Amino acid sequence: MIDNKIEKFFPPGVVYIGYALLLFSLPVLISDILMGIALILFGSFLSFTFNGLQIDKVKNEYKEYTNCLGIYFGTWMSLDNYSCLVILTRTLGYKIYSRGQVEANTSDKYF
Repeated sequence: MIDNKIEKFFPPGVVYIGYALLLFSLPVLISDILMGIALILFGSFLSFTFNGLQIDKVKNEYKEYTNCLGIYFGTWMSLDNYSCLVILTRTLGYKIYSRGQVEANTSDKYF
């Protein structure tokens, strides 16, 4: 089986908030166990959820999935209708200028 981890589910800013929640949860865990565990779970959800693609050559099936805390969500689909399979990547970028001619760049990857 081929397993391709493609990208994080959330944008980078949300992922960084998840990392901050994980760091913040350590001192909270000492004083309030339930709140600390809740912060660890929520921070892990934000930080470690990602999208991917699994290909099973034996069964001739593929699955686009989302992995959330080790649980895979997605449905298997048949590859019988396709003669070949290729994963392409494209990066689209945008430049935005403010009134003071300050430039802001953003780019996204599409598969």
